[in-house]
Amino acid sequence: MKKIQAGDIDQTTGKERSIMDNKKMSYAEIAQKLGVSRTTVSRAMSGKGRIGKETKKMIREYAVNVCGYPDLFFEEKKDMTNNIALVIPSNWRLIDLPFFQRCMIGITEIAMLNNYDTIIVMAGDRDVGSLERIVNNHKADGYVLARTYVDDVFVKYLKEAKVPFVTIGSIDDPEVIQIDNDHEEACRDMVSTMVLRGMRKIAMIGNNRSHMVTNARFNGYCSGLEDNHIGVNPDYVFLDVHNKLKAEKIVDEIIMKKIDGILCMDDTLCRWILTKLRREHMRVPGQVKVASCYDSEVLEDYTPSITSIRFDAIELGSVACKVLLDLIQGNRVDIRTLLGYEIIFRDSTK
Repeated sequence: MKKIQAGDIDQTTGKERSIMDNKKMSYAEIAQKLGVSRTTVSRAMSGKGRIGKETKKMIREYAVNVCGYPDLFFEEKKDMTNNIALVIPSNWRLIDLPFFQRCMIGITEIAMLNNYDTIIVMAGDRDVGSLERIVNNHKADGYVLARTYVDDVFVKYLKEAKVPFVTIGSIDDPEVIQIDNDHEEACRDMVSTMVLRGMRKIAMIGNNRSHMVTNARFNGYCSGLEDNHIGVNPDYVFLDVHNKLKAEKIVDEIIMKKIDGILCMDDTLCRWILTKLRREHMRVPGQVKVASCYDSEVLEDYTPSITSIRFDAIELGSVACKVLLDLIQGNRVDIRTLLGYEIIFRDSTK
């Protein structure tokens, strides 16, 4: 059988084939081009079900050499598990729990609708051991990374393992399928809003700089200040705030520096800051205005009510699961999907 490759003439269209033109063609599109059924294409790519050797060879050569599928599709695949693995960092804190819970709800709802189960993998800080066991034992058909890091070892491992995976969160890798909220633009909008409400000395209090979301929010903070012709003052930036004691010390600095606005990267940080401000008899919003980059029940009953950015973490999980299932089925997916946000204006910034 003649090997099909880029540069051959497509008998259907009469045009020269191009790998770039047909990259990531779906199973249905391959079936149409080759004049076979989608089921036949699926069997050829997965190695499951009865199909002639010559037909299998033809489909796989077309998929790899013409459509841009990786060579891994030449390998015989094991039976599908109908499991999706959600990878959560084992060093999560109470700060993170509500977000991970909502993402998990979104993932499991979509998984169940598609006859998939969800398994949870707890991954240690830069330790891929538990994830490696799941992959090597073929316990899941695809993986969702619930957090992304600078120099992400989990992304690197899954790429090398050549298994379908998506990230919840952004990553500096154009080959990785990413689903995220637009944290940078949201923080940019929030800072601009705070400036419009009279704040000029705005502090940013945030989490771990190894987390990609921290960097995105910080970049948005900087952009928002620059949009309003305000320079970024390093003395007003407090990152890697991991506990309540450190947060309370920062409030002492904020009071001393007479900062008029505080933007906290998440709801738990914001609660720590508000508690300390109240203890120091600092009126919100009278003496200092406060806003949060994440809206949740943690701040729901606080008085005054807190201006926050609302993201839908359940939707984030749902979209991540849908994209992963498409990826598992060999369908075309977007490299990056950014979901929206809403700024909820409340009493704390009046």
